[in-house]
Amino acid sequence: MCGRFVLFTTGHDLVEAVSQLPGVTDVATPDGTPPPRYNIAPTNQVPLIRIAESAAQIDSARWGLLPTWKKDEDGPPLFNARGETVAEKPSFRAAFKERRRLN
Repeated sequence: MCGRFVLFTTGHDLVEAVSQLPGVTDVATPDGTPPPRYNIAPTNQVPLIRIAESAAQIDSARWGLLPTWKKDEDGPPLFNARGETVAEKPSFRAAFKERRRLN
């Protein structure tokens, strides 16, 4: 199935890697740290790294994109954008321009 990936990094290693980022002095993990997982599919929970000033936070987030025009969270999210057209397609262009995430 298209869109699956692997997270080899342990939670401890992820916290250590984020703490090495320039300017980051504190890393919070309110949801705990994620274990390695070898079959992550769209809509599964994945770690999301938020960086603000000198602090970083690792949260759990649902993998996928809910476009601004979608009114509810029912049904599958979008997740399979093509690199060549992601900046042009209406479903992805605003998120690509304004809401990028560190994976």
